[in-house]
Amino acid sequence: VVDGKDQAVLAAALARPVARFRLSDAQSYEKMQATREIQALGRAGKWEAAIARVVHEVDADVYMFVAAMQACTRANMWEEALKLHRRMTAKAMIPPTVESYSAAIAACAGGYRADLAVELLKEMRGKGLAPEVETYNGVIGACAKAGEWESAVEILDEMVANQDLEPDLRSFNTVLLACSKKGRHEEAEETMARLIAAGFQPDNFSYGQMMITYRMADQPERAYEILKEMREAGVSPNVICYNSALVAAQDAADTTRTLRILKEMYVYDTPPDNISYATAITTVVKARDFERAVDLHQSMIDDGLEPD
Repeated sequence: VVDGKDQAVLAAALARPVARFRLSDAQSYEKMQATREIQALGRAGKWEAAIARVVHEVDADVYMFVAAMQACTRANMWEEALKLHRRMTAKAMIPPTVESYSAAIAACAGGYRADLAVELLKEMRGKGLAPEVETYNGVIGACAKAGEWESAVEILDEMVANQDLEPDLRSFNTVLLACSKKGRHEEAEETMARLIAAGFQPDNFSYGQMMITYRMADQPERAYEILKEMREAGVSPNVICYNSALVAAQDAADTTRTLRILKEMYVYDTPPDNISYATAITTVVKARDFERAVDLHQSMIDDGLEPD
């Protein structure tokens, strides 16, 4: 049952493909359309309507439930997503699948519930379902959001030991994220080495997490060095990476380094943004270099940026 005001949202869905999970060849056209409608509701943030659409469907299937679960996760209603997973198996009598477990595990990240994600992973294996890369990545993501770097590393180890699948770049990057939150630079360095050994090219996210890790570990010099390592590897630092370096300089009260980083941003055609200038201005103000702060403020305006 969908409220009339949602009809415009549903109309836009009909020209869009179903994504993020596989559709069964046996799924009827009507159910495919219903799944697409639920996905459209999710994209519009209408998670309650998505739930209503699936629970009032007499003959709902797993794909419709997964779409509704994803709609809840998108709206940060992770508990509702898990309720749907339980309802699917208990009331609708629909057997869980790898896709439904993956969706439930992804929802756990929204609640910072790494414990539930790990529990669901064990549960699905107990039912004879083989986790896929996306499933494992969801568990690692939940661990990363909860700051549980040890569990994230353990799940990555499990993936590597599984001969039926291989971690992807996201797998390694998410472990780097988990390590960065706790400043675990040795584990991050090992993960980066494993990433490269697996044949992947570190990207801005990979390097950015390394910079954050070193900053959290009170090693600002190593954070600065990452910028040089990126360029040597053929990766152009984006503004987010430069901003991480500026924050490291701010933590170290290093005004000289701050100004040098700002200059590099222009040299390498990555102009500072509002965050860059705000961080730099805060650093020089703390050093009581008010004249420099005024100059930076004016440079910000000259660059066409509006101060907060």
